[in-house]
Amino acid sequence: MIINASETGLLVQSSKNLPIGTKLNIAVIFSKGFELANFEVVAEVVWAKSNPIDGKEGYQFGLRFVYILEEDRQKLNHLLGESD
Repeated sequence: MIINASETGLLVQSSKNLPIGTKLNIAVIFSKGFELANFEVVAEVVWAKSNPIDGKEGYQFGLRFVYILEEDRQKLNHLLGESD
């Protein structure tokens, strides 16, 4: 689950632990009006910490974008409320 996003990365929460340095292919799905849209990135885990979820094991991760297409960067900027 994405907690926060910026133009350089994501803060995510997960029930699975991932080592720092892990690279992930991520598709972020979001609502755009009455439709769903998405953008895809390759991101790397740059920090991790334990963060229980409803009393169960859980983790938060800081992910840094390693690769994003310009078209997807524009979608992200629009989603973040920035001008294209």
